Amino acid sequence: MLKGGSVLLVTSTPLRLWRVDIAPDRGIPCVLRILDKCKIGDSTTPACFFSERYYRERPIEDLIFLAAHTVLMAGAMNPAGVAGLGIVLCRPAGFTTVSDEEVSDLTARSKRLDSEIAAALFNRRGPQPDSNR
Repeated sequence: MLKGGSVLLVTSTPLRLWRVDIAPDRGIPCVLRILDKCKIGDSTTPACFFSERYYRERPIEDLIFLAAHTVLMAGAMNPAGVAGLGIVLCRPAGFTTVSDEEVSDLTARSKRLDSEIAAALFNRRGPQPDSNR
């Protein structure tokens, strides 16, 4: 049984953001072009920091990890609101789904980055001098 929901679509050439709302009781999707940016979901999670801080207009391939890490960190902060990760790339030639193996690699990479950030933030010794100088 369909539950309905919303999907955000990004096209890279030209760069555009669309939101598709699907209501199963109506049967017709409502499509809205987003002219600015839009955040949907948990408005209190600071996970959007990553996309706000590091996003630059780049090819979609360069943004996959940033998007994955942002969603995974939102899930870490609000596991009731975010569960799992699925990625669909939308290009003029059509849609492609990122494989489960690639999603698993992105998830592992995100966990490593999260651990590295935590270690860097809580390293009491501070920067170490380069012993080769």
